[in-house]
Amino acid sequence: MTMKGTAKETVQSGAAAPKILALLVIAILVAGAFWMFSQQRETQPEKTIAPAIIETHKPVTAIPDVVEQAPDIPEFIAEEMEPEATQPAQVLPPLEESDAFVREILGSLSQDTEFALWIQTDNLIQKAAAIIDGLSRGDVLRKIIPIQPPEKPFQVVRQDGNIYLDETNFQRFDSLINTLTSISPAALAQAFQILRPLLEEAFSGLGNPGDKVDNSLVAAIDLTLASPEINGPIALKQESVIYHFADPELEALPQLHKQLIRLGPDNRQKLQTHLQQVRTALLEGSR
Repeated sequence: MTMKGTAKETVQSGAAAPKILALLVIAILVAGAFWMFSQQRETQPEKTIAPAIIETHKPVTAIPDVVEQAPDIPEFIAEEMEPEATQPAQVLPPLEESDAFVREILGSLSQDTEFALWIQTDNLIQKAAAIIDGLSRGDVLRKIIPIQPPEKPFQVVRQDGNIYLDETNFQRFDSLINTLTSISPAALAQAFQILRPLLEEAFSGLGNPGDKVDNSLVAAIDLTLASPEINGPIALKQESVIYHFADPELEALPQLHKQLIRLGPDNRQKLQTHLQQVRTALLEGSR
Protein backbone atom coordinates (compact mmCIF):
# COMPACT_ATOMS: atom_id res chain seq x y z
CA MET A 1 0.00 0.00 0.00
CA THR A 2 1.49 3.32 -1.02
CA MET A 3 1.29 6.46 1.02
CA LYS A 4 1.40 10.14 0.06
CA GLY A 5 3.33 12.56 2.22
CA THR A 6 4.51 16.04 2.83
CA ALA A 7 8.12 16.63 3.62
CA LYS A 8 11.11 18.85 3.83
CA GLU A 9 12.69 19.52 0.47
CA THR A 10 16.02 20.78 -0.76
CA VAL A 11 14.34 20.62 -3.56
CA GLN A 12 13.31 23.46 -1.49
CA SER A 13 10.28 24.81 -2.94
CA GLY A 14 10.12 28.37 -3.36
CA ALA A 15 9.80 30.96 -5.57
CA ALA A 16 13.07 33.09 -7.24
CA ALA A 17 15.19 34.00 -9.61
CA PRO A 18 14.71 34.07 -10.66
CA LYS A 19 10.47 36.21 -8.03
CA ILE A 20 13.10 37.84 -9.28
CA LEU A 21 11.56 39.88 -11.92
CA ALA A 22 10.28 42.23 -9.34
CA LEU A 23 12.92 44.57 -10.35
CA LEU A 24 13.35 43.36 -13.69
CA VAL A 25 15.37 41.07 -11.88
CA ILE A 26 13.11 40.40 -9.12
CA ALA A 27 10.80 39.65 -11.94
CA ILE A 28 13.33 37.37 -13.31
CA LEU A 29 14.24 35.63 -11.66
CA VAL A 30 14.54 34.66 -11.62
CA ALA A 31 14.05 33.57 -11.52
CA GLY A 32 13.46 33.82 -11.66
CA ALA A 33 12.83 33.88 -9.13
CA PHE A 34 13.09 31.81 -8.69
CA TRP A 35 12.81 30.34 -4.76
CA MET A 36 12.43 29.67 -1.06
CA PHE A 37 11.11 26.18 -0.78
CA SER A 38 8.77 25.21 2.02
CA GLN A 39 10.03 22.44 4.25
CA GLN A 40 7.41 20.13 5.63
CA ARG A 41 7.41 16.78 7.42
CA GLU A 42 5.47 13.81 6.15
CA THR A 43 1.97 13.55 7.51
CA GLN A 44 -0.41 12.48 4.75
CA PRO A 45 -0.99 9.29 2.76
CA GLU A 46 0.65 8.91 -0.62
CA LYS A 47 -0.83 8.02 -3.96
CA THR A 48 0.39 5.43 -6.41
CA ILE A 49 2.37 6.35 -9.50
CA ALA A 50 2.99 4.32 -12.61
CA PRO A 51 6.69 3.51 -13.01
CA ALA A 52 8.30 5.44 -15.83
CA ILE A 53 11.73 6.35 -17.09
CA ILE A 54 12.92 9.93 -16.89
CA GLU A 55 13.76 11.09 -20.40
CA THR A 56 17.37 11.89 -21.06
CA HIS A 57 18.47 15.47 -20.65
CA LYS A 58 21.57 17.47 -21.46
CA PRO A 59 23.77 17.27 -18.37
CA VAL A 60 25.27 20.45 -17.02
CA THR A 61 28.53 19.63 -15.29
CA ALA A 62 29.90 23.15 -14.95
CA ILE A 63 28.82 26.74 -15.51
CA PRO A 64 30.93 28.45 -18.16
CA ASP A 65 31.95 32.07 -17.76
CA VAL A 66 28.56 33.19 -18.99
CA VAL A 67 29.02 36.79 -17.83
CA GLU A 68 32.03 37.34 -20.10
CA GLN A 69 30.17 35.67 -22.96
CA ALA A 70 26.97 37.67 -22.45
CA PRO A 71 26.39 40.66 -24.73
CA ASP A 72 26.14 44.26 -23.53
CA ILE A 73 22.71 45.82 -23.15
CA PRO A 74 22.73 48.97 -25.33
CA GLU A 75 21.74 52.24 -23.72
CA PHE A 76 18.63 53.02 -25.72
CA ILE A 77 17.24 56.52 -25.77
CA ALA A 78 13.52 57.20 -25.93
CA GLU A 79 12.10 58.14 -29.31
CA GLU A 80 12.64 61.74 -30.24
CA MET A 81 9.84 64.07 -29.20
CA GLU A 82 8.76 67.44 -30.48
CA PRO A 83 10.88 70.17 -28.86
CA GLU A 84 7.94 71.57 -26.94
CA ALA A 85 7.13 68.11 -25.59
CA THR A 86 10.65 67.35 -24.47
CA GLN A 87 11.01 66.86 -20.73
CA PRO A 88 14.17 67.35 -18.65
CA ALA A 89 16.22 64.25 -17.87
CA GLN A 90 15.10 62.40 -14.80
CA VAL A 91 17.29 62.97 -11.74
CA LEU A 92 17.96 59.77 -9.83
CA PRO A 93 18.04 59.79 -6.01
CA PRO A 94 21.11 58.58 -4.08
CA LEU A 95 21.29 54.80 -3.95
CA GLU A 96 20.67 54.65 -0.19
CA GLU A 97 17.52 56.76 -0.62
CA SER A 98 16.19 55.13 -3.78
CA ASP A 99 13.48 52.75 -2.49
CA ALA A 100 10.53 55.12 -2.91
CA PHE A 101 11.66 56.08 -6.41
CA VAL A 102 12.18 52.42 -7.39
CA ARG A 103 8.76 51.43 -6.03
CA GLU A 104 7.19 54.17 -8.14
CA ILE A 105 8.92 52.88 -11.27
CA LEU A 106 8.17 49.23 -10.57
CA GLY A 107 4.67 49.84 -9.27
CA SER A 108 3.59 50.95 -12.72
CA LEU A 109 4.63 47.62 -14.25
CA SER A 110 1.81 45.54 -12.82
CA GLN A 111 -1.48 45.90 -10.98
CA ASP A 112 -1.06 42.46 -9.44
CA THR A 113 -1.43 42.60 -5.67
CA GLU A 114 1.25 39.95 -5.12
CA PHE A 115 3.74 41.96 -7.16
CA ALA A 116 2.91 45.03 -5.09
CA LEU A 117 3.86 43.10 -1.95
CA TRP A 118 7.18 41.99 -3.46
CA ILE A 119 8.40 45.56 -3.90
CA GLN A 120 7.62 46.61 -0.33
CA THR A 121 10.96 45.22 0.78
CA ASP A 122 13.78 47.66 1.59
CA ASN A 123 17.02 48.18 -0.34
CA LEU A 124 15.41 47.10 -3.59
CA ILE A 125 18.27 48.06 -5.86
CA GLN A 126 20.94 46.55 -3.62
CA LYS A 127 18.99 43.28 -3.38
CA ALA A 128 18.33 43.25 -7.11
CA ALA A 129 22.06 43.67 -7.80
CA ALA A 130 22.87 40.79 -5.44
CA ILE A 131 20.21 38.60 -7.03
CA ILE A 132 21.54 39.33 -10.53
CA ASP A 133 25.07 38.53 -9.40
CA GLY A 134 23.96 35.24 -7.84
CA LEU A 135 21.76 34.12 -10.70
CA SER A 136 24.50 34.83 -13.25
CA ARG A 137 26.50 32.16 -11.41
CA GLY A 138 23.54 29.79 -11.05
CA ASP A 139 23.00 30.62 -7.36
CA VAL A 140 19.61 31.47 -5.85
CA LEU A 141 19.90 33.85 -2.89
CA ARG A 142 16.71 32.77 -1.14
CA LYS A 143 17.23 34.85 2.00
CA ILE A 144 16.95 38.16 0.18
CA ILE A 145 14.25 37.33 -2.35
CA PRO A 146 11.06 39.10 -1.21
CA ILE A 147 8.70 36.24 -1.98
CA GLN A 148 6.75 33.98 0.26
CA PRO A 149 7.06 30.20 -0.25
CA PRO A 150 4.03 28.26 -1.53
CA GLU A 151 1.27 27.79 1.03
CA LYS A 152 0.58 24.15 0.14
CA PRO A 153 3.02 21.59 1.59
CA PHE A 154 5.46 19.70 -0.58
CA GLN A 155 4.18 16.27 -1.62
CA VAL A 156 5.97 13.04 -2.51
CA VAL A 157 4.84 9.72 -3.93
CA ARG A 158 6.18 6.41 -2.62
CA GLN A 159 5.89 3.18 -4.56
CA ASP A 160 7.78 -0.10 -4.52
CA GLY A 161 10.39 1.34 -2.19
CA ASN A 162 11.03 4.36 -4.42
CA ILE A 163 10.25 8.03 -3.80
CA TYR A 164 9.08 10.41 -6.53
CA LEU A 165 8.29 14.09 -6.74
CA ASP A 166 4.49 14.46 -6.80
CA GLU A 167 3.54 16.43 -9.91
CA THR A 168 0.79 18.20 -7.98
CA ASN A 169 3.62 20.28 -6.47
CA PHE A 170 3.93 22.14 -9.76
CA GLN A 171 0.56 23.81 -9.24
CA ARG A 172 1.92 25.60 -6.17
CA PHE A 173 3.87 27.89 -8.49
CA ASP A 174 1.08 28.79 -10.92
CA SER A 175 0.28 32.09 -9.21
CA LEU A 176 3.93 33.10 -9.06
CA ILE A 177 4.57 32.38 -12.72
CA ASN A 178 1.34 34.09 -13.76
CA THR A 179 2.42 37.21 -11.88
CA LEU A 180 5.89 37.25 -13.39
CA THR A 181 4.77 36.65 -16.95
CA SER A 182 2.04 39.30 -16.74
CA ILE A 183 4.69 42.05 -16.70
CA SER A 184 5.42 43.56 -20.10
CA PRO A 185 8.92 42.70 -21.39
CA ALA A 186 9.16 46.16 -22.96
CA ALA A 187 8.22 47.81 -19.67
CA LEU A 188 10.86 45.77 -17.86
CA ALA A 189 13.48 46.83 -20.38
CA GLN A 190 12.51 50.48 -19.92
CA ALA A 191 12.68 50.10 -16.14
CA PHE A 192 16.18 48.69 -16.47
CA GLN A 193 17.31 51.66 -18.55
CA ILE A 194 15.93 54.12 -15.98
CA LEU A 195 17.42 52.28 -13.00
CA ARG A 196 20.65 51.25 -14.69
CA PRO A 197 22.94 53.83 -12.99
CA LEU A 198 21.66 52.77 -9.56
CA LEU A 199 22.08 49.09 -10.40
CA GLU A 200 25.64 49.72 -11.60
CA GLU A 201 26.48 51.52 -8.35
CA ALA A 202 24.99 48.70 -6.25
CA PHE A 203 26.73 46.08 -8.38
CA SER A 204 30.04 47.86 -7.85
CA GLY A 205 29.38 47.80 -4.11
CA LEU A 206 29.46 43.99 -4.29
CA GLY A 207 33.04 44.14 -5.54
CA ASN A 208 32.12 43.72 -9.21
CA PRO A 209 32.78 46.06 -12.14
CA GLY A 210 29.64 48.21 -12.16
CA ASP A 211 29.41 48.20 -15.94
CA LYS A 212 29.09 44.40 -15.89
CA VAL A 213 25.61 44.44 -14.35
CA ASP A 214 24.02 44.33 -17.80
CA ASN A 215 26.14 41.36 -18.87
CA SER A 216 25.32 39.60 -15.61
CA LEU A 217 21.61 40.18 -16.13
CA VAL A 218 21.74 38.68 -19.62
CA ALA A 219 23.84 35.81 -18.26
CA ALA A 220 21.19 35.15 -15.58
CA ILE A 221 18.50 35.02 -18.26
CA ASP A 222 20.64 32.78 -20.47
CA LEU A 223 21.24 30.34 -17.62
CA THR A 224 17.50 30.24 -16.99
CA LEU A 225 16.85 29.52 -20.65
CA ALA A 226 19.48 26.75 -20.58
CA SER A 227 17.69 24.78 -17.85
CA PRO A 228 17.41 21.09 -18.89
CA GLU A 229 13.99 19.69 -19.76
CA ILE A 230 12.94 16.84 -17.52
CA ASN A 231 9.93 14.73 -18.45
CA GLY A 232 8.44 11.90 -16.48
CA PRO A 233 8.58 11.04 -12.77
CA ILE A 234 11.50 12.58 -10.89
CA ALA A 235 13.04 10.20 -8.38
CA LEU A 236 14.05 11.52 -4.97
CA LYS A 237 16.09 10.22 -2.07
CA GLN A 238 15.49 11.12 1.54
CA GLU A 239 18.12 12.02 4.10
CA SER A 240 16.50 12.51 7.49
CA VAL A 241 13.58 14.83 6.66
CA ILE A 242 15.26 16.35 3.60
CA TYR A 243 14.65 15.27 0.00
CA HIS A 244 17.29 15.41 -2.74
CA PHE A 245 17.20 14.37 -6.38
CA ALA A 246 18.14 10.69 -6.63
CA ASP A 247 19.79 11.20 -10.02
CA PRO A 248 23.37 12.42 -9.31
CA GLU A 249 23.34 14.49 -12.50
CA LEU A 250 20.23 16.35 -11.41
CA GLU A 251 21.51 16.86 -7.88
CA ALA A 252 24.76 18.28 -9.31
CA LEU A 253 22.94 20.93 -11.36
CA PRO A 254 23.25 24.62 -10.41
CA GLN A 255 20.71 25.75 -7.81
CA LEU A 256 18.91 27.83 -10.42
CA HIS A 257 18.35 24.85 -12.70
CA LYS A 258 17.14 22.65 -9.84
CA GLN A 259 14.64 25.31 -8.80
CA LEU A 260 13.37 25.62 -12.36
CA ILE A 261 12.86 21.85 -12.59
CA ARG A 262 10.69 22.07 -9.47
CA LEU A 263 8.40 24.54 -11.20
CA GLY A 264 7.21 21.78 -13.52
CA PRO A 265 7.46 21.63 -17.34
CA ASP A 266 4.53 23.95 -18.07
CA ASN A 267 5.51 26.71 -15.64
CA ARG A 268 9.17 26.44 -16.63
CA GLN A 269 8.30 26.77 -20.32
CA LYS A 270 6.01 29.71 -19.65
CA LEU A 271 8.72 31.51 -17.67
CA GLN A 272 11.41 30.76 -20.25
CA THR A 273 9.24 32.05 -23.09
CA HIS A 274 8.65 35.28 -21.19
CA LEU A 275 12.34 35.70 -20.35
CA GLN A 276 13.28 35.19 -24.00
CA GLN A 277 11.01 38.15 -24.79
CA VAL A 278 12.60 40.17 -21.96
CA ARG A 279 16.04 39.37 -23.35
CA THR A 280 15.00 40.59 -26.79
CA ALA A 281 13.54 43.80 -25.37
CA LEU A 282 16.74 44.49 -23.41
CA LEU A 283 19.08 43.91 -26.35
CA GLU A 284 16.99 45.38 -29.14
CA GLY A 285 15.31 48.26 -27.34
CA SER A 286 11.94 48.63 -25.67
CA ARG A 287 10.30 50.79 -28.30
